Amino acid sequence: MKNDPPVAKIKYSQNGDTVNFDFSASSDDLGIAKYELSGSISGNLYSGTDSNFSSALISSGEQDFVLTVFDKFNKSSTEKISFAVNSKNTAPVPSLNIWSSLYNDSVTTSISGSDSTDDRGIVNYLFSSDIDGNLSNGTDSKIETYLTAGSHTITLQVTDSDGISATISNSVDINVTKPVSQVSSPTVSTNNTAKKFLNVEPNFTRFGNVVTDHVSGLIWEDQSTIFKGTFAEAETYCSNLELGGISDWRVPTLKELWYITDKTYAKPAINPIFQNTKNDWYWTNQKYDESSNRTVYFAEGYSMFNYNSISLYTRCVAGESSYEDISFSRDDSNNIVTDNLNGLMWQDQTLTEEMNWENAKTYCSDLSFGGYSDWRLPNLSELYSIADQRKTINPFINNNFKNKINPVFWSSTINKNNSSGAWFLSFNDGNDHWHYQTDDGRFAVCVRDTKSNSVYIQETPNNSLTEINDCDNIVDIDQRLQCIKNSSSVNYSKPPLLEYW
Repeated sequence: MKNDPPVAKIKYSQNGDTVNFDFSASSDDLGIAKYELSGSISGNLYSGTDSNFSSALISSGEQDFVLTVFDKFNKSSTEKISFAVNSKNTAPVPSLNIWSSLYNDSVTTSISGSDSTDDRGIVNYLFSSDIDGNLSNGTDSKIETYLTAGSHTITLQVTDSDGISATISNSVDINVTKPVSQVSSPTVSTNNTAKKFLNVEPNFTRFGNVVTDHVSGLIWEDQSTIFKGTFAEAETYCSNLELGGISDWRVPTLKELWYITDKTYAKPAINPIFQNTKNDWYWTNQKYDESSNRTVYFAEGYSMFNYNSISLYTRCVAGESSYEDISFSRDDSNNIVTDNLNGLMWQDQTLTEEMNWENAKTYCSDLSFGGYSDWRLPNLSELYSIADQRKTINPFINNNFKNKINPVFWSSTINKNNSSGAWFLSFNDGNDHWHYQTDDGRFAVCVRDTKSNSVYIQETPNNSLTEINDCDNIVDIDQRLQCIKNSSSVNYSKPPLLEYW
């Protein structure tokens, strides 16, 4: 009987540190009696009768692997393959930095694990406090939060793509107590009176996974696990959500969601008291057409439509807002529209000249119109307030404006991501975006404040928002504004610069 030598066949696969070898395709007319495997770096690896072999101890790097197969008469054959063995996965190296800052009589604590490293990438950051418990669990490497007064041990656990974790702890002393609103559960406001919302200082507080906006009166979901789904799924998610003792959550309107964007921040463009925000699109309930809704992109903070069938993120809201309740009045004889809620007066004049951003600012500052000469280019928040994206046809602007036939208008707001750009608003589609300041192709609409001595500022003793309408004089003293009335005075913190709103 003729005995042919066996035929050696070898395959491999890698899963992390583990290399899997498969010899099962080897053959012999009388059957394989033994398999031997060796590596040019690792040496002898295996000798036995099993046709599969796995090991996580093979030396990393490029090397040759030789399989030798034997039949029962000790005839043999070999096959060689060459490949690079994955490097060993070492544990991540965590880094934890903590710093605190005093703000409105409370301490905001910033906690960062951004300097943590791993050869295969860190996929999860778990921040916790021995007093306040878990602070954040997800992909965010940096958080900002309010901590209870006391001596905290902050622990960061970082996990790599293979599930290997490492921890580090640092201590921080918090000597200022949380604001009262930070340690009490949020409640949905029942006061539906329209309130001024433009050019006022942001006033957010956080309780657990809920953020309250004290300017709008809205309460926002801010959980580390962020829901993603179609628009119909987003509506169902919000209607079924129970969080912070609140059960009447909903998908926000366009202006509600857009007005929590903050273009003084980037990626995400939102106040850092919101600890869980993706640099991605979020749903609003504002229909664009039969198959799409308006959405907000939080990497930069602008709006655009997306199809309802795709999966986007959702941030639910509770309460009612004044963003669509502006009381406008029109002076037809002077072509002026007045926003009586926010104290703004708008030019409503047909323009024919396109201009760049600098020329738009100059045009407004030099404008004499309607008996006034103190006009300026509006910031983006002001410009967005006169848009009406609830309309089904363009121009998407409040109906009190009769002469805005030009579609695209500059704002005074500079792009945080690119200082050579500035934001604009298109009334053609109701969307905002940015463009280079040196380019023409956009127009200017000008605005002025209806009361030159009316300043919305924040009173330092109790953080209550106050409007000064009747000061005999307002004196700028260092970081305070002093209102003098009938020889008595009250100090207030300075208002924010309009340029940033």
